[in-house]
Amino acid sequence: MADEIKLETRMRWDARTNIILGVCREHGQRYALEFRSMAQAIALRDGIRDGAVHLATEVCLKNTYPSTKFY
Repeated sequence: MADEIKLETRMRWDARTNIILGVCREHGQRYALEFRSMAQAIALRDGIRDGAVHLATEVCLKNTYPSTKFY
């Protein structure tokens, strides 16, 4: 079973993985999402501003254990 959830459209940094999250899957591959310098973050911001990359609007969740009941 899969479901989609609407997200708040914004970038965020995950300290555990050091990755910038919130970029769409289709265009995010064009940019370095592992945070190594402010120049990379600024390039990503400029890409969003120019329309070359978009912020993610939905996330798809998949239940891999369909027999599991959540109470």
